[in-house]
Amino acid sequence: MSLFRMVHQEDYAVAIWRLEESSAELSSSLASQWGQAVLCPYPNEKRQQEFFACRMAASALDIKPEQIDKHPQGWPILKNEGGFISFSHCKHFAAVLYSNTQANIGIDIELISERFIKVASRYLSPQEWEDVQVRFSEKKEMMRILCLYWTAKEALFKAVHSQNIDFQQAFQIEPIEQLTDEGSLNALFGQQQYHLHYRFEEDFCYCICIAA
Repeated sequence: MSLFRMVHQEDYAVAIWRLEESSAELSSSLASQWGQAVLCPYPNEKRQQEFFACRMAASALDIKPEQIDKHPQGWPILKNEGGFISFSHCKHFAAVLYSNTQANIGIDIELISERFIKVASRYLSPQEWEDVQVRFSEKKEMMRILCLYWTAKEALFKAVHSQNIDFQQAFQIEPIEQLTDEGSLNALFGQQQYHLHYRFEEDFCYCICIAA
């Protein structure tokens, strides 16, 4: 059992699964829990592990694997008006966000690393990147704030269900004045407001997004 964290709020729930088992072990656990085999469409072991880990996290939220389907444009959906769901995974974790009331939701989880410094100008607006360099010049803090911006924009991207979005300009996230281990932010996409909630854990950050 590798359930890392569960969060229950009034309008959403989050489950995070630590990737410790092989895909075969995860598949066996799902079959034992739900009484039937779960088929994975991917041949690659890593993709299989992520696929089954997301369904183990969903199972922790009482979502059966058979309820999970895929929208024609690629994001996960729940059958039979069973609510709304979003998946994310990184090297060591899989995360699931569920809401039975909010359709526009998204979650992203990422390991904190130097790569966010290297690609910062691709997903931050010039003003955001300038602010980060001025206020978070220490390398460790810069990696954390850049990881947060990335997860926030990825979660927003999943929530808005739109394609071909310019990450630099499309999302207006309120300035992050102080970096804390957990916090909330507001953001705009067009005229729609979104609420973001983030949390740093160990060596990773996750962020959820829900339409206001």
